[in-house]
Amino acid sequence: MISRHTSAALLCLTALSACTTLQQDNSSRIAGVSVPDAQALSIQASDILTASMDPRQTTLRVLRFIPANASVQQTLDNALRARGFALAPDGMPYPGALTIHLDLQAIPQHLLMTVHAGDGEMTCSYVHDTAGQLVRKSGCTLLEGTAVTLRAPQVQTIPVTASFTTQPARTVPAVIAPEPISSPISPVYPSGSTPRNQRHANIQYLHKHLHRSLRPRTCPQPLTRRDSGCSHMVNPSVNRSSHGGLR
Repeated sequence: MISRHTSAALLCLTALSACTTLQQDNSSRIAGVSVPDAQALSIQASDILTASMDPRQTTLRVLRFIPANASVQQTLDNALRARGFALAPDGMPYPGALTIHLDLQAIPQHLLMTVHAGDGEMTCSYVHDTAGQLVRKSGCTLLEGTAVTLRAPQVQTIPVTASFTTQPARTVPAVIAPEPISSPISPVYPSGSTPRNQRHANIQYLHKHLHRSLRPRTCPQPLTRRDSGCSHMVNPSVNRSSHGGLR
């Protein structure tokens, strides 16, 4: 006879097992697999599905990854659409859609991928070669379903590419402002002076030069006749006429 406490414990274990199975059956998952490897395996999964059914006649309900992994999910969805499959939006139930999900996990020296399609599934093992690509190690284990029978493609090697490429930081050369050029019209003023002060200094500068240009020039030699370019200087030694003129 089973005691009441033992019955309660068995009931709890059964409930937990049922919840775990339900969560695995209603989501895709990644355990210990890097993002580039998971993206490569998701593309391989789309090839398995393409080899197993007619994409043009099939609508798929792709269960989301839990925990969420947007880059791997997007890679899987894009690969399936590129091969001609119609996808139910956001993995929601859709009439006539075949439900699929992936289990990607890392074990010592191996990567395991299980593709679930309806009530059937296929599990394949992969290793890395010297070039970093994934190679299917051996034949896949198949569990036939009532809706579809999965088939593995002939391709054995899967290229792995980095998800993100870090661009080297670009060094922008410092911009050196040109030195101001002094001119009679635009003299150099101290930095920090206001435009109003600069205008006032400009006016003073122009007045100064204008006054210099209008000042009468002094001829180097005494003049005895009128010269339009020099001021009228009279040598004191020259005798003046009674009319004040020069002779």
